[in-house]
Amino acid sequence: MAEENIRYLSYWLAYSRERGEKGIALDRLTTDSLLPTWFKNLALNIEENRLRQLPDLDTIPKEKGKPAIVIGAGPSLRKYKHLEILAAKAKNFPGRIISTDRVFVEALKAGVRVDYVVSIDASEQVAEFYADPVVAKSEAVMLCDSTVHPSVIRNFPGKKCVFHAYIDDPDADFKSYSQMMRYMSPQCVLLGGGNAGSTGWLIAKHLGMSPVALVGMDLGFTMDTDLSKTPYYSSYKAMGYDDKYIAKNLFRKDHNPDFNNEGVTDYVFDSYVEGMLRYVWLFRDQVETVNCTGGGCLHGPGIKGMPLERFLAKYGGRSG
Repeated sequence: MAEENIRYLSYWLAYSRERGEKGIALDRLTTDSLLPTWFKNLALNIEENRLRQLPDLDTIPKEKGKPAIVIGAGPSLRKYKHLEILAAKAKNFPGRIISTDRVFVEALKAGVRVDYVVSIDASEQVAEFYADPVVAKSEAVMLCDSTVHPSVIRNFPGKKCVFHAYIDDPDADFKSYSQMMRYMSPQCVLLGGGNAGSTGWLIAKHLGMSPVALVGMDLGFTMDTDLSKTPYYSSYKAMGYDDKYIAKNLFRKDHNPDFNNEGVTDYVFDSYVEGMLRYVWLFRDQVETVNCTGGGCLHGPGIKGMPLERFLAKYGGRSG
């Protein structure tokens, strides 16, 4: 995946310099760089995993007006012991708890009741997130993109529901990639979040749920993080950028006014922030978005900051 990441970022940086907006660059990247891998995985899933027979995301019952919690894997999750809080105070939570795949096993082992787990990445490495024996004991349903690696669908022991992530408008043109995917396998098309956490929020919105709390959705790093250890740093280096350029141009410090603390984010995570802010504002009349992360770089119009324990007290969380 290293060469693919480098190619991905090269397109992203060049195109965003040209257009001046990282979010727009993401659209170009997905079609120019990742599309071959997506269609390869889609074809393999149809052949190996009988994808056309798997349930559609739309078979999940709508739960209009019920609350939801989306769990990401950001550093705040452990700093504020949010898994322990969820395990103790959300056993009878009246809504749904949606976990990203990366933190799924950790959440289960902490005693968190997980209803749905989200996978969207095309990498084979994602299958490792489901390799622990605790997964087989969970009743969580995996909600996955049709282009995840075949081993992800094959290795998940429980119920699976599938969707196609939005690439382009499936109703606008017969040449639409999203429409082609629907012809190959008939699942619904879901707006793309670019990462599992944002996709979890979009799934909650798709199911009619509100408010939606975000936990562990830092979309950035703590101030004391060694930047050279962050996920995309080695890719930036492989693209030929030196440490000074990377620190000055590809990372930025951030102040979260909701929690009055500092963080740092990089070019990739910053694009996820931009994307989420667009969705939150666009659907503000349908979804109340509550950031319970305790910090991080996701804040702005339409997002309310609130401690997790207060959210649980207000929206029905209580100890078992």
